[in-house]
Amino acid sequence: PQVDAAAPRLFCRNFQTGEYNDAKLDQLDTVGLHIYRQQLAGDVPPYDVRFAEGNTLHLKPGARVLLDRNLPEHPSLHNGSCGTVASLAPMSALVDFDAGIQARIKFVTQEYEKDGKVVGTRTYMPLMLAWAVSIHRAQGATLDAMYVDLSKCFTEGQAYVALSRVREAAHAQVDGLALHHLNNINKDALAFYNECAE
Repeated sequence: PQVDAAAPRLFCRNFQTGEYNDAKLDQLDTVGLHIYRQQLAGDVPPYDVRFAEGNTLHLKPGARVLLDRNLPEHPSLHNGSCGTVASLAPMSALVDFDAGIQARIKFVTQEYEKDGKVVGTRTYMPLMLAWAVSIHRAQGATLDAMYVDLSKCFTEGQAYVALSRVREAAHAQVDGLALHHLNNINKDALAFYNECAE
């Protein structure tokens, strides 16, 4: 099936997601580009691209965004809430969330501990562009409709996770699906499942 062009896109690799989101941001003819730079201090986890020095978030009014953490000041929103940027300020963004809530999102500081002591902090804008998300990021979400490209599927269970984000097959437009993607399962998990069945 063909889904609406506004439906979220899921990709296997982060670089695909980044390229698509950057292209959609460039297409917006709204003015007022804001660049939000994260600040790192002390010892922060080295394993995630989000923590790279100089990592920035570029936003314009009209951009589709996703909240990437729960915020105590906005209990009706959650990690994964999607919306559209209404306006921007130097240290905040006003977002019209799909749930019917308008909220001003501000920088947050995340602390990292080691042996019970804070050893580092990351201060950043808790939003990410969301015209497209990675399959890994979409895990656990239920979408009304989606477009998914499985041509670069690379890990066990990735195709299943992608295809199970919608309630019905008619709600998914799928490109790049091959049988070996569906058969790429974790052998230990399969053995455990078969043991339980016996």
